[in-house]
Amino acid sequence: MEVGGVKKIFLGLCVFVTFALCAQANASVSDTLLGQLENMRRGASRMEAEIKKLEAELEDLKKSTENLRNEMSALSSRIDELLILLRSRLQDMYKYSFLEKANALFALSSAQEAVELGYAMERIARQDMFNVNELHLKVTTMETKRSELSRREERMITLIGSIRDFKAHYQAAEENILKALESIRLDQQKTAAAVRELNEMGGFIGQTILARLERQAALSEQKKGNLIMPGAERSGEVPFVRMPIAPVSRLDWPIRGPLASRFGLSVHPSLRSRFQNTGIDIKAVAHAPVKAAADGSVFFVGWLAGFGQAVILDHGRSFFTVYACLSATRVKEGDVVRVGDVLGTVGNTGTMTGYALHFEVRMGRDAKDPIQYLKKL
Repeated sequence: MEVGGVKKIFLGLCVFVTFALCAQANASVSDTLLGQLENMRRGASRMEAEIKKLEAELEDLKKSTENLRNEMSALSSRIDELLILLRSRLQDMYKYSFLEKANALFALSSAQEAVELGYAMERIARQDMFNVNELHLKVTTMETKRSELSRREERMITLIGSIRDFKAHYQAAEENILKALESIRLDQQKTAAAVRELNEMGGFIGQTILARLERQAALSEQKKGNLIMPGAERSGEVPFVRMPIAPVSRLDWPIRGPLASRFGLSVHPSLRSRFQNTGIDIKAVAHAPVKAAADGSVFFVGWLAGFGQAVILDHGRSFFTVYACLSATRVKEGDVVRVGDVLGTVGNTGTMTGYALHFEVRMGRDAKDPIQYLKKL
């Protein structure tokens, strides 16, 4: 076998092992104190997302129901107009008996007048029939809309009940998270273990970036030499395209707000113990938009151990920015974004208490102080 072929196979196996180790590291997190806390956060996040989904459906239903009521009001007015018109016609028909109609015919002085009278009576009869048919159609439509209104009102009652139940469960989940944090804070051994876990979790982002970069390199080699990566054939994975983006000089702030914790040795706002922070944490209101700090391509979207939902942007030349603890993401891997584009919304899916954005700057797998790269406020 040629040396080049051996090299390609070796590279593929190395990347496969790297991914396996990362998966094992992420799996082991669920067995730790903070891993259990993160699982609780995930459950709460799913409930919060379901609440938002139900609330959005309820709001749409309210608007459509209001439009339906307006349509029914206009329909009711037209039905009233037709009823008044037809009542008037019935009264006229009652007043003018067959004898009056016969007298009108005998009073005609010419055949032309007879033709004109007949034409006029035919038009009146056609209009009467048109009004009767329209009334029938409007009444039928009104009954259909009444049924639809009843169905929508029942759905709204169901949605309101579901939202109330989900909010109660969500509140209970948040209380359980606070109790778990309090239990960790009150136990020195648990606190020390949690701090160790936090420091280890800081390396997961670097491992994720490194594994992805190696994966991209292997996929590039695969494309050149038609090398089949372990699992690539099964997953149908498409090689990630890195965009040639200019190096970043000064980053925009992804969100404005006070700092909850700084880069480096910092006090964790939830555990109230010192830990090695690999980024900064910016306080913000719930679900505030998180924006791209610079032009780039979406390198990663998903959950990161200890950091909840996250987005990583690749700005070229091994320069990355990380946006974590999100409540929702609005981009997908491979998207090209511009500075200021919304990547997601602020959440509390990490290990912090309260809503905040965890923001990092990475050169390759190494964390850098974001304050040194962000524009001065």
